[in-house]
Amino acid sequence: MSFVAETDSSMVEALTDALEALTASTGAGSGETLGGHKDSLWKKENRVSIKLITDMETLQEHMTLLQASQRADLELTKNAILEVYMRMGYSAENAERLALSGGIYRVSVDIYAAYISLHLHLLSLALKSGFPSAKLELDYHIKKLVALRKRLPSRIQVMMGNYTYLRDLMHSGWSCLALELIHRKAIQSSMAAMNPPAPGAAPAPGQGDGSCGWCTSCIHGMFQSQAACPWRRLSKTQAKRAAREAVLGVAQGNLPGAAAGDDG
Repeated sequence: MSFVAETDSSMVEALTDALEALTASTGAGSGETLGGHKDSLWKKENRVSIKLITDMETLQEHMTLLQASQRADLELTKNAILEVYMRMGYSAENAERLALSGGIYRVSVDIYAAYISLHLHLLSLALKSGFPSAKLELDYHIKKLVALRKRLPSRIQVMMGNYTYLRDLMHSGWSCLALELIHRKAIQSSMAAMNPPAPGAAPAPGQGDGSCGWCTSCIHGMFQSQAACPWRRLSKTQAKRAAREAVLGVAQGNLPGAAAGDDG
C-alpha cells in the first residue's frame, strides 16, 4: 500500500495537479515511472485495508505487514514526488531536496506513523480487554475512513482527510466522546444481560434504561436508587465525569478503584 499524501505547500496548485495526473495514470506513459502502480479505484471502500482485520490473528498480521512495508512504501512515495518535480523542470538534486523537505513527503511519513500507532493501540486494547473490545473501536474507524473515501472528490483530498483524521485521534490518545459512548453502551448491554430487573419491577421515572439518576451510568448496577451511587457526594457534573472515567477504565481492562466521594 502506498500512502502518497498532499499538503498546502506554496506550490500546491501546480504540484497537486501534476501529482493527481500521475497517480491517476492508467497507461504506460508518465505513470510508468511511479513503480507500475495504477490506482484508479481509490474511491472503493475496500481500499480501507483495516476492513480485512477480523480477529486477533489478522490484526497482528496486518501490523506486521504494515511495519515491513513502511520503508518501501515511503520510498515509492518519495520517487513519485521526485518525478513530479523533475517534470516541472527541477534538476534531480533540487527535486530530491524538495521532495524530502516538502509537505507531501512529511505528511506521508506522519500518516504512516499514525496508522502504525492505531494498530499498536488496537493490539494493546485487545491484549488487555480481548479482541471484541478492540473490534468496537476498529469498526468505528472503518466507518469513518470509508465515509471520507466516499465523500471527498479526489484521491489527494482523501489522503489529506485520512491524515487529519488519524493525526487528531493519535494526539488525543485514540480517545473521543463517540468511542467512550460506544464502550459505555457495550458495558451497559453486558451488565443488563447479567443483571436483568426483577419481574414486575418498575424503573424510576426517567430511568427506563436502568441507568443511575445521578451519574447517568449503569456501571454500579441496574435500576438502583441515587443513594446507591458511589459518586453521590459529588456534583452531578463531577459524578458523570467520574462514571465516564470508570467506564473507560473497565473498557481498557482496569478495575476502577474506590470512587472519590465514596464513604470508603
